[in-house]
Amino acid sequence: MNRRECLHQLKALGALSIGTRWTTTDETMMKRTIPSTGEKLPVVGLGTWQTFDVAESSPEREELKKVLTALISKGGTVVDSSPMYGRSEEVVGDLSTALGLNDELFIATKVWTNGEDNGVRQMN
Repeated sequence: MNRRECLHQLKALGALSIGTRWTTTDETMMKRTIPSTGEKLPVVGLGTWQTFDVAESSPEREELKKVLTALISKGGTVVDSSPMYGRSEEVVGDLSTALGLNDELFIATKVWTNGEDNGVRQMN
């Protein structure tokens, strides 16, 4: 029995109350509804720390394009990044633009600074 089957059995028994906020869109991707918008996002996203921190001329970028394409093909949309991850945000932006995926991705980031003004500046 895998984790998914176990959770479904526990839910059926009433031992695990997941409720209606969780939905399964297919056998590979579970999504959760964002209450304020009703948008459904996968419960697991793609992290970019270290892996996407590559130089502009790096041959690894072609492999990372394949990663983003596979993410979308399997129903994923969430990409997590941070200014702390070196060039990761820039690389995700470059690759998603080159692949025409910007409208399909939900890119989450963090603000890594002190003070409101510095935070707004960093987001911009």
